[in-house]
Amino acid sequence: MTATLSATFHSGESVLVLSGDLDRRSAPALRDLLHARITLGQDFVLDLRSISFFGVAALAELLRAANSAAQHDVNWTMVTWGSVVDRTIDATGTRTVLETRPDLAGALANLRGRRHHPGTIPAHVPTRPFRTDKPD
Repeated sequence: MTATLSATFHSGESVLVLSGDLDRRSAPALRDLLHARITLGQDFVLDLRSISFFGVAALAELLRAANSAAQHDVNWTMVTWGSVVDRTIDATGTRTVLETRPDLAGALANLRGRRHHPGTIPAHVPTRPFRTDKPD
């Protein structure tokens, strides 16, 4: 099974809902999706509660997106509560880098709250780029 996407708007905010498997086969599509939103400068919520499998390649894409969003001044957060994504984030210690909320209402409120404080960088955003390749 591969991941499927539905895009909706809640109170004027862009919400991307993914379901299915996020693995090495679907990671490039996830990268393209996140890159497109970030380079357009569009704030968004990524709802991953319906993901059934979450691989390391997908985690790497989320970390890459967090770094890119900080560089492009794009606000985004994820809804992951109780999902395999949530457990993976906890197990890998990446919660300090990836912004998550337990429900959609909290994610939307968080997104709006950060927008009202331009120029502030949430404490979880790393100050140096996340590297997925090995240093020379």
